[in-house]
Amino acid sequence: MERLAKTKQILQKSIALSAYIRFLHLIDVIDSTGGWKKLDPLEESLLNKLVLMATKQDEPILVKDLISIASIASQATLHGRVKSLERKGLINLIADQDDARKKHVYPTQLAMKRYEMLSDNFERALGSAEQAYAN
Repeated sequence: MERLAKTKQILQKSIALSAYIRFLHLIDVIDSTGGWKKLDPLEESLLNKLVLMATKQDEPILVKDLISIASIASQATLHGRVKSLERKGLINLIADQDDARKKHVYPTQLAMKRYEMLSDNFERALGSAEQAYAN
């Protein structure tokens, strides 16, 4: 009985891994054919962090909030990536009305479209892995 449970657990991990690998493959296809400007790993981490922060909090996110994530890279490097994401049309930087030194950061519709596509493709990859398991 215990052996059967372990076998099932291994199969489930294998399915999850298979779904994730399919998802990574789909991301690669999207990046190479979807007209997206390729993001380097730091840009991707920064954009992920921004979108997560934007969905969690009601207050505006400031550039300083993003570049204070020292665990990802130095502040100078992160500031350069913020500018790069702006040039790529994935974020908007808007000066604060009361203090022009402060800049608010917002993901653009293009960035949100990217996450919608990623979500759709993740669901597709997971569905195909589950279907393969069922057969």
